[in-house]
Amino acid sequence: MAALYGVCISDFPPLLFRPLLEFVNNKEKILKLHFDKDKLRSLVGELLLKKIIITLFNVPCEEIEIARDEYGKPFLLSPLINLEFNISHAGDWVVVAIDSTEIGIDIEQIVTINLDIAERFFTQEEYKYIANQRLQEHKNERFFRIWTMKESYIKGGGKGVVDTTE
Repeated sequence: MAALYGVCISDFPPLLFRPLLEFVNNKEKILKLHFDKDKLRSLVGELLLKKIIITLFNVPCEEIEIARDEYGKPFLLSPLINLEFNISHAGDWVVVAIDSTEIGIDIEQIVTINLDIAERFFTQEEYKYIANQRLQEHKNERFFRIWTMKESYIKGGGKGVVDTTE
C-alpha cells in the first residue's frame, strides 16, 4: 500500500496562505517559523496529508486530527484510520509518504557538502564511498543519497531528533 505524493510550491499564490491556515492543526507552530518559505512548506505538508486522507478514507477535513509524539513525529489521532505517514520538504518540494506500517521519507536539495559531516556521522565505508569521488558533484550526490536514506529510516521509526524550540 505504500505511496508517495509530492507538490511543487514554486507557484503557490501568497494570498492563499492565511485562509488555508484555518484547515491545519498546527497553525501556531507554523506561524512561529522564522522564514516564510518554511511556513509555506509546513502548511502545504499538512494540507497534502489531509487531502490524501480525505481521498482515501472519505473523511471530512475537520475530523482529521494530527498530534505529535514525544519525539515530534506526527500521527493521526483517529483510531479508525489505519495509516502511517511521514512528511518532508526541501526547496520547492513537499512530499508525503504513506503506508499501513511505519514509514519515513526525506528529501534534500543537493548542495556542496562539507566532508567533515560525513566523516563525523557516517561509517568509514560510507565516508570512503563519498570521499573517493573526484568530482565534487559526485561527492554531493553520494552524500545526499546516504543522508536521505539514514534520515528516512530514523524518521520512520519515530526516534528522530526532538525539536527543542517548541
